[in-house]
Amino acid sequence: MKAIILAAGYGTRLHPITLNKPKAFVDVSGKLIIDYIIESIDSVEEVDKIIIVTNSKFFQLFEDWKWNAPTDKEISVVDDLTSSNEERLGALGDLLFALEHEKVRDDLLIISSDNLFDFDLRTIAHNPREHDLIGVYEIDTDEIKKYGVVVLDDEHKVIEMAEKPQHPKSNLASIGIYLFRKETIPLMYEYKEDGGKMEGPGYFLEWLPKHKPVFAHIFKGRWVDIGSLEVLERAKKEFS
Repeated sequence: MKAIILAAGYGTRLHPITLNKPKAFVDVSGKLIIDYIIESIDSVEEVDKIIIVTNSKFFQLFEDWKWNAPTDKEISVVDDLTSSNEERLGALGDLLFALEHEKVRDDLLIISSDNLFDFDLRTIAHNPREHDLIGVYEIDTDEIKKYGVVVLDDEHKVIEMAEKPQHPKSNLASIGIYLFRKETIPLMYEYKEDGGKMEGPGYFLEWLPKHKPVFAHIFKGRWVDIGSLEVLERAKKEFS
């Protein structure tokens, strides 16, 4: 299994903090967000390599950081060759770029780099289902409208997913943690060839359940999506 961290965004909503560093390098209670993520991945025995896809602006920061990262697993940093927010490939575009660059043909544990959480990633990696899994989290406020909302059946199979719906049909939000089986990689290219949006995995996940079974893994614990300065301040209090 390969772990892929999507870290090619430019953090515009966190300016001025992220003018010269990625969101992944924001400090929360004395630790970088990226270090929280790496420590979680480190516990997953199946992961034999961590791939971080970033942009040209922040590539060297990640290269310098990786030598002291809190893991003994191999880390490869991939530059997606963009230098501005206007040039960005989108999260799914960056994922495909990294897969091609690293010639990956294994199962994938994918994590967005603005995720801050304390739950155990082994619970999704060791899930007995041999299907793709979407990490979801219960949100009981209007905040859920900012995310992909997932509707499940009694066996946690995904019936429907809607990206940022005005009228959510459930309280389960997709939180930027996914486990894709290697057999799904060709479907990513099929989705791209069909003209699918590259902005985020959520749009792909609206499409995927129509082509193969997808299930949800419901995480319990603390989770914050570091998407604004206000949320960052809340995260510092929750993870103090």
